[in-house]
Amino acid sequence: MELILNFDKAVKKIKKANYSVVGLQLPEGLKPKACLIAKTISEKCNCEVIINAEPCFGACDLADEKLKSLGAQALLHVGHLPLLEKTAIPVIYVEGKYETKKDSIDLQTLQAIEKKIKEKKIALIATAQYTGFLEDMKAGLEKTGKKALIGGKTKRTPVNGQVLGCDFSTLDNTSMEFDAILFIGDGLFHPLGATIYSSKPVYVYRPHSKDISLLDKSFKDKFLKKRFGLIDAASRCKVFGVAVSRKKGQERLSLAKELVEKIKKSGKTAFLIDTENISAEQLTNLDLDCYVNTACPRITFDGIAKLNKPVVSPAEIEIALGLRKWEDFELDSLSG
Repeated sequence: MELILNFDKAVKKIKKANYSVVGLQLPEGLKPKACLIAKTISEKCNCEVIINAEPCFGACDLADEKLKSLGAQALLHVGHLPLLEKTAIPVIYVEGKYETKKDSIDLQTLQAIEKKIKEKKIALIATAQYTGFLEDMKAGLEKTGKKALIGGKTKRTPVNGQVLGCDFSTLDNTSMEFDAILFIGDGLFHPLGATIYSSKPVYVYRPHSKDISLLDKSFKDKFLKKRFGLIDAASRCKVFGVAVSRKKGQERLSLAKELVEKIKKSGKTAFLIDTENISAEQLTNLDLDCYVNTACPRITFDGIAKLNKPVVSPAEIEIALGLRKWEDFELDSLSG
């Protein structure tokens, strides 16, 4: 199964606008193709292509302003779906999606899913690359007698049923209550987020291997145990840094300022920390006891390597300060 990248529409748009300089931005997994893509676009469109080599964490992390400062008239953003409405220069998106085939969800796979999933009403979700599987999966599950639901689009997700690491709110847009969730995609972060967000059992279908499994409850328990340990550590800290990102799709300055005030009112010290890429190299030398992350939620939950200080979310610092009950723990989300 190969990730399909179709540049035909992008080429037409670049030619029509007669752009002479175009910026190119890709996520880490696609950067090995950056030079080939740049060469192809340059030759087909008779334009200069500037490759942005900085880390790209999603459509919330556009390099539009930086590339504009280098003379780019448009940004070619590869691998993600549109998210931001206002940009410094026009952004041309090239979606990365795994192509579905007739045998991608075959009878044997459906029988295995039916046997594994006992619940009757199933909400279907997927990351952007696998949203093409949702309708086929829905039709297949309904042939087995189950009721399959696909949630609607959200402010940050332009495709029905799509989830981001920071947004599971498509689950709020289903036509009725559901008993369980079936996630289509790779990895464990998204299904873990879905079960914490919804408190429903989450099954994981991996199209590459056609494997179906129930997310092990131990993953959730281990995750929550770690989070509660960090909250407890934060409750004993005295000096806090509240990090606010300058990335357009992650910037929550108002929230960061509110949290600084809440920390100060609790009798502790807090500083607003301006940064773009939140890393140990940027934060270690500030000599703070604890960090509150208001940028991408995955930074908080995946942790910051080599930073031996607690990093907590907005909800978690409220628990640490006694402003929120422990049982009111929730995943941080950029969906609001």
